[in-house]
Order: sequence, then structure tokens, then C-alpha cells
Amino acid sequence: PGFESLRRYINIIPFFIVLSKKVTAFIKSNSLILPNDHIIVAVSGGRDSISLLYLLQSLKTKFKFTLSAVHVNHGLRGQESDADERFVKTICDSLGMDCSFHGLSGFTKDSGENSLRIARYDKFEKEAIKFKNGKIATAHHLDDQLETYLMRMFKGSGPKGLLGIPEKRGKYIRPLLGCSRREIDQYCKEENLLFRDDSSNAETNKLRNKIRSHLTPVLDGLFGDDYLLLFSKSHNALKGFYKEYFDSNIIHFEKLVIKDKDQLVITKSDWLAFSKYQKHHFLEYCFSYIYDLPFMIQSGQLNEFTRFVDSAKTGSQFQFSENQKVLKDRLQLVFFIPQQNQDKCWELNVGQNVNCGHCFISLKRVEEKKIQLSDNPNIEFISGDNLNFPLIVRFWRKGDFFYPLGNTGKQKLSDFFVNQKIDVLEKSKIPLLLTGNEIIWVGGKRISELYKVTNESKTVYKIEIEKVS
Repeated sequence: PGFESLRRYINIIPFFIVLSKKVTAFIKSNSLILPNDHIIVAVSGGRDSISLLYLLQSLKTKFKFTLSAVHVNHGLRGQESDADERFVKTICDSLGMDCSFHGLSGFTKDSGENSLRIARYDKFEKEAIKFKNGKIATAHHLDDQLETYLMRMFKGSGPKGLLGIPEKRGKYIRPLLGCSRREIDQYCKEENLLFRDDSSNAETNKLRNKIRSHLTPVLDGLFGDDYLLLFSKSHNALKGFYKEYFDSNIIHFEKLVIKDKDQLVITKSDWLAFSKYQKHHFLEYCFSYIYDLPFMIQSGQLNEFTRFVDSAKTGSQFQFSENQKVLKDRLQLVFFIPQQNQDKCWELNVGQNVNCGHCFISLKRVEEKKIQLSDNPNIEFISGDNLNFPLIVRFWRKGDFFYPLGNTGKQKLSDFFVNQKIDVLEKSKIPLLLTGNEIIWVGGKRISELYKVTNESKTVYKIEIEKVS
């Protein structure tokens, strides 16, 4: 029911019960919480997240889940941000609830909303994996949904963008998405809940704040107190229509792509056969598969990408965002997540192993008589007579060269990759083992002629790659 309908019952039924029943129904209808889930409430200290915290605390027994909280201090408002953190700790302590606290650094008030959001959600992800069946509950509500819809509509968003904030996405759930800000205010007032007001919500340079202060009151005046209920009905109809259309496209897409853990591949000809709207949907489908955070494709990006597919050379890359890139590889398009540890180095000593992101590399000393050669490219034996420890593990860099086993001279690593028909994505994932500045092993491909085992070798080491599952 709308707020006016609810208000008629306030004198009969406590508002806490009314709102609790509404949230309960929303959780059940959208299957947000299952028995034995562990729900982690993202608590900023504001009225919305505090309300969600107390409501879920009251529903633990009904839904048979465990509960904790997480707070991220963005550090953008100095003492005010620190006071928010102390307040959240006080509230959670009073509830006997565990709460993890995380701080962000390197951001300013001029930092983009998206970069802050990515950093915040990275902390949420790390929190969720601590628990079996861990889910993050955020306090988005119906007013947030309307504001998001309006912002995207007048920025020329496509159909998916107009769907706004989903009730659930992966590990994330929004139990308050069917409630209005007015209902949350009423709940806080009647339950005497303490909360913090974020001063940045009053900053007039933010579009969402402008909509909230200037446009929302006009809508309320034009359409009455139930305008959010009417919006919700229309919005749900749009979501239902989109889901049916998109699901039918998904069936088609699934038949055309080759999937890997962190990439999707489609032929250029299959891409070109899509209609304009199918291309838009396909891009969203790809990025939702390889990258958990939602991403909206702008029409301008689609046009630029179309030109890229038509005219770019093999090996060229198109960047939609920092975490969403596409490689043009001969007759294929490869959607992928860029290698995160490309510039990082790890030290490796005897008897140790290092995790370089997607694989482990280990180093063991062996007796020459115990060498057991195999066809496994991920296991090699090297002479250790001229090694300087610790060895270094890193990835390919421009200008790298080595002396491939069986060759008399040195070769650029880039030329070696070309000769081995290793594409730009694969080469960025191949670990290199070095002593000083000399490459000993191109992991899984070839050792250096300079470090091969001979009859004169006094020490021998076994090096091995094991893929991270």
C-alpha cells in the first residue's frame, strides 16, 4: 500500500509492524534471504542504513539467518567521517553485533562517484567471502530508484539503464527497495532511532541532490502522496517486459560465445549479424559475465565500438572502462578483464611458492639422479649454479628478451610470443622467472639456454606452475 493508505492504520497498528510486514513480503517475493544465509548490512550511519540494520535484526529469527555489519570510511569529510565510524561502532556494540570497519585512502571530494563506488564494493566483496552464504544488504529504497530512473532517462540511457537498481544482484540484496523515504523517516521517528546526517547530501552540485530537493516535491504536488506507488507499478512492468526480451536474447547469445573464467569470445561475423539493440544487449551480457559490478553501455560508446570492429587492426584493444576491455584478435572479439598484477614483482626462494594472481610458482632443489622428465610444460628443471637469490617472478614487459632453449642467440620475448602464436591476452598471463635481469623461464613455454641442466651442473632446481582454481 501507499503511504497514505498506511497512515490510516497508524493509530491501530504500530508503524514498526506495518513496515516490518512490508519488508518481509518484499524479501519473500524476491527470494532475497534464504535459511542459513549470513547477511552483512552496509551501514553508513545514516537513517536508511540504520533502519535496515534494526529491521533485519528483528527478522533474524523469522528468516533463520545470521547478521553482521560493515562500515566503509571514505575519509572525505575529515572529522565528520570519523564520527560516523564511531557512531556505527556504538550502535553495533549496543546490538551485540559484529561490525568490520574499512578505510579508503587516496580519494578526495573531486573523486568520481564510480571510482568511490568500485573501491567501496571491493571492501564489501572481501567481507562477503568471509562467510558461507554471505550476502551484502544495502539500504537503497524506492526514492533512490526513482532518482536513478530520472537521471538515466535524461542522460539518454538504454532500456537496461532505466531498470535502475535491482532487488538483488549476485551477493547484493536491497530489502528496502519497496519502501519510500517517507516511510523510513516515520519508522525512525516512532522507534526513536538515532542516526547521522551526511552533510554531503545537501551539496547542490550533485545531480541526485538536485532531483531530491527540486524535482521530487513537484512530483509529489502534481500526483499526490501515492506517486511513488504509481511509479513502482510502471517500473515493474518495464522490468518484466525487459526480462522476457533479454532472456530470449540470452538463449541466442549463449550459442554463439566461448566462455572462460575471465573472458568471452565471439566471432566478428556473429557480432556484425546482431541488430543495433542486440549489440547493446550483448555488450551488457558480456560485461555482466566477466565483471560483477553493473555497467551501462552509452550510445556513443556503441558507435565508437562499431567503428573499432570495422577498422581496427588485429591486436588492438577497445576500452569501455578501466575494468572492461575488448581485444580484436583476427576474426574474433575477446571481452576480458585486464590483468591486475601486470607491473608487480614477487620474490621466490628455494622451498617457497608465490601466488602471482592466477597461478602458483614453486622452486625446489633436487638431486640430478631424481630428475624425472615429463611432457608437462608446467614443470621444468634448471641449473642453479649461477642463480642469484631471491629469484623474481613477474609478467612480460616491453623490451624483454631471453635465450630460448635450442637457440644460439637471444630473442625478443615479443617475437617469441608471435612465433608461438600467443596472443596479447595470453602473454599478459604468462609468468616469467628471472635471476637479476635475466629470464630463466617463460612459464609453461621455454627455459633459457643459459640455465639448462648439463653434466657439469652442480645444483639442479625443479620449477613448477600450478593454476589457481
